[in-house]
Amino acid sequence: MIYADFDFLEKVGSIQKELILIETYIKSLDEQKFAVQSIELDEQKFAVQSIELNEKIKANFIEYPTSDETQRVWEAHKVAADIHYIVAGEEMIDIGNDLQAEDYHEEEDYYLLHGKKNRSIRMSKGQFLILFPDEAHKTGVQIDGVSTKIKKIVFKIRM
Repeated sequence: MIYADFDFLEKVGSIQKELILIETYIKSLDEQKFAVQSIELDEQKFAVQSIELNEKIKANFIEYPTSDETQRVWEAHKVAADIHYIVAGEEMIDIGNDLQAEDYHEEEDYYLLHGKKNRSIRMSKGQFLILFPDEAHKTGVQIDGVSTKIKKIVFKIRM
């Protein structure tokens, strides 16, 4: 099922080649070889590893515990579309509209936002979510008040 407007279909069409490459990459992925390096970020253990698939696509392998939505942050990007692919675990990803934006960090292509969610999407192993530039999202939100470990790949596609 796809529930969308024609603007969304046009955006998806613009990254069709990249989506096919990402699908091929995911199908060849060996979950046992999911390798990340641990780092400390705001007193939380966070693990990430990045590789370039080509000049337009970067894959960030991420592993972290989900937490309460008040401990997560809103973010969006101006240049890259995100494809969040769940390798293991479950998380909620909140989606927001009309949020108040902070300063843009051009080198890392992100800006933080403040406001309330419009909806939440429950993400499980094998599912993906496409977020286009300027679509606010808050990842890593725990489900039913229970923290779980999430493993995912966030593909960044330069638009």
